[in-house]
Amino acid sequence: MTAPSLARFVTLVVFVALGGAFLSRSCSAARAGGPIALMHGRIVSGTGSDQATRFVAIAGGKIASVSFNADHSSPLTNVREIDVTDLYIAAATIDRSAPAYIDGIRHVWIGQLRVGDPGDVVIMRSNPARIRAGFIPEASDIAGAVINGVYYNARDLHRRH
Repeated sequence: MTAPSLARFVTLVVFVALGGAFLSRSCSAARAGGPIALMHGRIVSGTGSDQATRFVAIAGGKIASVSFNADHSSPLTNVREIDVTDLYIAAATIDRSAPAYIDGIRHVWIGQLRVGDPGDVVIMRSNPARIRAGFIPEASDIAGAVINGVYYNARDLHRRH
């Protein structure tokens, strides 16, 4: 094999490998989409007090349902349930241009989970009401997030997107 043809062959192999990695990642993200129900979490009201919830459902990029009733079931079909027992759920402003989503969390909104609100939420280990206005939570306090209708665990949030 001559040097130019070897270079073309190596380039082709690299492009095929990168294309396969991209497709597998994008396909898994597509499978992860769809309605999501965050089950058994806690929501913090605007006063800073927290309430146990049955679920927060997110569909189509918006909050679809919030239930505090223990025997209430989600009105959504084919919902992906994620157990967030003993964790806090809060609306968030996310800068999608940040290199990793964890770096893009700009603000956590207390008491802002109402049906029809944007569906970007963070899942935190401690009460988000303890964060002073203008500050963002510590990365170690973030257990996950739903961004653009896709659930990301803490490890996924640290990866470059």
